[in-house]
Amino acid sequence: MIRRAAAMLILTSLIQPFVLGGTASATPVAQTEAERQTYGRTFLEPATSVNYIQFGEGGHGEFEGGMELLEELFPRYIEMTTIADELNNPDAVSVGADGLPPWDKLDTGDGLPLHVAIATDRNVPDHNKEYVVLTAGHSGEPCGREGGARFLEDLIIAATETPDASFDNAGGVSGETFEMTAPEILARTKIFFISPSPDGWLVGDGFGETHSQYNGAGINSNRLAYTDGWTFPRDPTLYLRGYTTYSQPEGLSLTHYLRKVREEELNGRPFAVGMDLHGPLPFGFVLLHDEDLDPVKLERMVDLGTRVRQNMEETIPVFGPLDTALDLVLGSLRDGLPDIREIGTLDNDFWRLQGWGRWGFVTHIVDSLGYTVGGSWGGFFASEAGLGAVSLSYEINCRPTSPWVPADQQVYADNVRNVMETGVVTAAAWSRIPIAKVDLGRSVGFYEHGRRVRSADGNPSPVPILTNPIAGRLRQTPYDVSNTDYFRDLRALTGQALAPVTRRGLGRRLPGLDAFVVSDATVKNTAALRRFVESGGDLVLTDSALRMVPALTGIAEDAINSDFAYVGYSDLDRSQPLTQGLLATAWQMFAPTPIGYPLLMERDSYWESGANSDEAGDVSPTKNSAPIFSVDRDAWESAGGTTVGTTDPPADRKAVGEATIDQFGKRNARQDKTEIGILPVGDGRIVIFGALLPLPTERYPHWFGLNAYSISTAGQTMLLRALSGQF
Repeated sequence: MIRRAAAMLILTSLIQPFVLGGTASATPVAQTEAERQTYGRTFLEPATSVNYIQFGEGGHGEFEGGMELLEELFPRYIEMTTIADELNNPDAVSVGADGLPPWDKLDTGDGLPLHVAIATDRNVPDHNKEYVVLTAGHSGEPCGREGGARFLEDLIIAATETPDASFDNAGGVSGETFEMTAPEILARTKIFFISPSPDGWLVGDGFGETHSQYNGAGINSNRLAYTDGWTFPRDPTLYLRGYTTYSQPEGLSLTHYLRKVREEELNGRPFAVGMDLHGPLPFGFVLLHDEDLDPVKLERMVDLGTRVRQNMEETIPVFGPLDTALDLVLGSLRDGLPDIREIGTLDNDFWRLQGWGRWGFVTHIVDSLGYTVGGSWGGFFASEAGLGAVSLSYEINCRPTSPWVPADQQVYADNVRNVMETGVVTAAAWSRIPIAKVDLGRSVGFYEHGRRVRSADGNPSPVPILTNPIAGRLRQTPYDVSNTDYFRDLRALTGQALAPVTRRGLGRRLPGLDAFVVSDATVKNTAALRRFVESGGDLVLTDSALRMVPALTGIAEDAINSDFAYVGYSDLDRSQPLTQGLLATAWQMFAPTPIGYPLLMERDSYWESGANSDEAGDVSPTKNSAPIFSVDRDAWESAGGTTVGTTDPPADRKAVGEATIDQFGKRNARQDKTEIGILPVGDGRIVIFGALLPLPTERYPHWFGLNAYSISTAGQTMLLRALSGQF
């Protein structure tokens, strides 16, 4: 963690408010070399500021001026540009206040520039660098911008004035910390800092104003991107409530630009890290994005999330259990800074943090908060259709409106700096960060059912005719996927190939295996499976494979349940060996959208607060669509089974909240359906996961392709334990 010796400056500013001569509305941001020499930096510390960084009319405000000054003074390390300039396309701007895209004949020409600040060592060729993208997807949650602009300047200051100062990425899962100087970071990475919502930013300029979450057309600024899997259909109710795909110039411009960078500068290889910084919420969450996962990438996300959690906790030392909000004790600000309890007052919500380190799989947070991530920037960064990066979004408590409270804002900005520091150091050390192999310790096979989902077979949800002057004609992204791809991909994590077994090979191949898994398929030869279990094998059944439980165990057929949920989830018994050490928030088993299943949009917290909600309809065309299987709990346990996880999806597919666990995690009744369980049969065991690896679906719009699977970190951990016999 880089150390900033700013204690006296902050203390002075808090005792005697900083006044920038004659410019009462300034943040302040130095926009001339003389001002910078006077103030010591371009983007001053929040504790010495009086307001948020101003976007300015036409985009020519403090952010543009400050970044252009840094470029003028440090051309080796910083470049300030716009998407329109990079694409040589004047339409690559925002919608603007008139709500019309720039190519519309009635547009008034009010589109605002989409700024991009690029930090790297321009004396070092780019071809060996790791690429990083940082953004603040919601303009109404400005701490990402505030901390991000200052973080880029931190790198430049360190590279030019204190080149021996080190940045680090904490210890992660392995406990190994990587430290680098700013010159090393800038030589090894290329960092893109962008804001996808200038309209919402401009709305918040001035004092007492509130930034907007929406662009001039009323579209949610964090629903402008696209990802693999299910996309928002062309529906007027969804559009008016702020959800649309491939229609807004901001989303089209930024996605087209970043994809162009990936193809032309990286020759198609993925960005290393993507980070989208958010707030305001009365807690901190690190959100892991679920698009384009493979087993190793999932572990990399967990490792990066762990490093972020560790580094972010250095902003405010935390004493007591992280998960107990009222036990959080506020220590002092960064190293050497005065105790904030003596010199400033934090917003009351700050004291109600659920813990800086509460984090989980992003669509688990979707469930617990009634929030959806379709079309998000963090999802685009992660998606193969986008940047293919290891991607995190971060929600931080952040005061979004005036009055400006310097002490609060210093904490918020420093926390963002820590998050970004972790990301860029991790990217710079990418090739040196090990991912621990998982030793299964025995022979494992999987049922190869042979079903693949291919674009070549015809798409039942065809691509609409959408053409625009920025990205051209929308065309279907090809796909050829199966949930069994997961077992082939596991080799990179386990170091051993899992044996594919087809229908014809069951009787012959099973005796040579210790564990065998059947995912979202059934086989006629259940006798071979039963012999395998009775002779000591571990049989794992996932998703629709639970339909074979009666034939294998004698449990009645009517004890098997097939339902639909918001996501594939399970309420876990934390006393069981399968669940030990999982994240405190672990609940989700798979994410529906990457594999083509829709989310119930009424569960999005923005559903009722969209900019045009009064004009929109009340009902979306979506419903709970994630398939989830279970066994009646009494039948399972009467047969000798142990229940590890339960479920009770709502009978009404338009219901918001589960039947016995509502959207806020409140338990209303005993859950009577076993979704994850273990049942001894003969000398072996059957393990069931009712929602883990369903086959992708083509039933709904998926214009940018499909993922083969979307298993969560909790799901992967428990499945690997089942396959290795550690339960």
